[in-house]
Amino acid sequence: FLLHYLDKSASPQYIPQVLSAVNAAISIGSNDNAPESLATVDQLRLLSVRCLSKFVHILLSHRVSTVGDNLSSIVVSLFPVLIDSQRRFENKSQIEHVTTIEAVRLLEFLISGSVSSKLVSFFRFIPFLPANPLLRGVRRDLKSLGF
Repeated sequence: FLLHYLDKSASPQYIPQVLSAVNAAISIGSNDNAPESLATVDQLRLLSVRCLSKFVHILLSHRVSTVGDNLSSIVVSLFPVLIDSQRRFENKSQIEHVTTIEAVRLLEFLISGSVSSKLVSFFRFIPFLPANPLLRGVRRDLKSLGF
């Protein structure tokens, strides 16, 4: 990824572009139900979640408040991955499992990781989380923080 070469101090200016690219890639659907098309979409979503996670960590290493100011957009970007679709979790491909788990890990890090105390006030702007059983821990942590 080119994110490895991104100067931390310059990273905030790229928030709109990175979020736009991530949102477009995560939201993409396949017009073709061929297995190879679905696999490509799954891989694209995984790479997008990894890109978002890496970018958030870069932003956090520069200025935590920048992530806080964009927290709602970051979380909403993960919704298509986190929403429990018509396919049950057990029927998802291996890549979909990994993608969902990585999205949940990013949320867990933001809520209970080393920067959570600096981000807690920004969580009030997130109205809800998708109904996904993997988010139980995230919901529990938010509840313990008063949300």
